[in-house]
Amino acid sequence: MEDEDSDPCYDESLDYSHDHALIERNVKKGMYVRCCKCHGPVEGSVLGCKECNGYFWHKKCLEELPREIRHPYHPEHCLVLQESDYGGKVCTVCRPFIRGSYFSCNDCEFYLDAYCASLYSAPEYAGRMFRNGSHLFALRKLERGSQTTGECCDRLMAEPYIFHCVEPNCMLRLHLSCPPFSFPDTVAHRRHLHPLNLDTSLVEEEEDPNDEYYCDSCESQRTSNRPVYCCRECIPNFVAHVCCVAYEVCSLLTFQ
Repeated sequence: MEDEDSDPCYDESLDYSHDHALIERNVKKGMYVRCCKCHGPVEGSVLGCKECNGYFWHKKCLEELPREIRHPYHPEHCLVLQESDYGGKVCTVCRPFIRGSYFSCNDCEFYLDAYCASLYSAPEYAGRMFRNGSHLFALRKLERGSQTTGECCDRLMAEPYIFHCVEPNCMLRLHLSCPPFSFPDTVAHRRHLHPLNLDTSLVEEEEDPNDEYYCDSCESQRTSNRPVYCCRECIPNFVAHVCCVAYEVCSLLTFQ
């Protein structure tokens, strides 16, 4: 996978927490290697650990990694950069075992891998969260085609967004289009000029049940008996999945 290692070690003045020296490595094109921060493909001259298998960084990504962060998913405490000890720690956001550097609040057993920390640290995500009792729910965008089982409906569904609890050791996940949410009656959508109204009975009984229905926002097929947002001023109506207006809906949701 790699050519011979280069001699110079990485500048330790960056206060990086890895236990071993990072050296310049050469990764051949076409090998499936990912950066520990951005998860982007790694090839050519990169930084890697000779002792730890599969541990690579883009030079720019490593230089940008802070020693300590404040994050909207854990606003109570600062999160400190740590080096993975492969001891079975799981990222609170994406759930898989952590490989590579991560941020942690050891008092709360809250762990965030470098990728999720950078992806969800933007200020706009702070408005996509709400608390209900002991749960702090955050909106998470899933990879295309991903399926998740919701705790309320117990159904495996492919939706572009879910709400998941980011409290340590809590695995609660909720589909955005399922109870116990109460959706706002009207929202403004960035992809449409007019306000969109919630409609839970868009399909009339006399319509052909074999007809196909599509979302005008994402242009994918939708289920006819699920809540949607639609524009009453446009003919034909502009209709969108609840999920497709997730950012607009999120800050207005109420818990039933």
